Amino acid sequence: MRIAFVDLLLAMAKLPWGTLEDVGDQSEWARQCGQTLQGIGFVAGNVLDQLHARLFCDKLAASFAPRLYAAVLRCRPVSEAGAQQMLLDVHAVKTALAKLPQSMGMGTAPASYIKLVQRDVGRTETLLKVLPSPQEQIAE
Repeated sequence: MRIAFVDLLLAMAKLPWGTLEDVGDQSEWARQCGQTLQGIGFVAGNVLDQLHARLFCDKLAASFAPRLYAAVLRCRPVSEAGAQQMLLDVHAVKTALAKLPQSMGMGTAPASYIKLVQRDVGRTETLLKVLPSPQEQIAE
């Protein structure tokens, strides 16, 4: 699991975000990240009971979000379209992460888990909203 996410985040960092001129559908790395999360949820859901599945989801989200943030920081240079594309991709990954409890067979995701995902991945989304702004506007 660790290897798959590390490889996906490295692949994201290697994309030419500075040369993107238009925003399209989600990137391949975001799609693969969603599939990996769904696969992990399916396997872990068959092995873990409800209590441990919830703990697993919390720990996975809490450890993945800072790595995603760090991967975004490694992506330089980033054009305005590149930042918008990354924002779209990060939102897709956040949605997949929020659906992890459902893929584990837990039913609806607990509200506290959704709040954790929104808060932690939201930091990355905030960074991507500010990233293409000129430095003069950031100071304001």
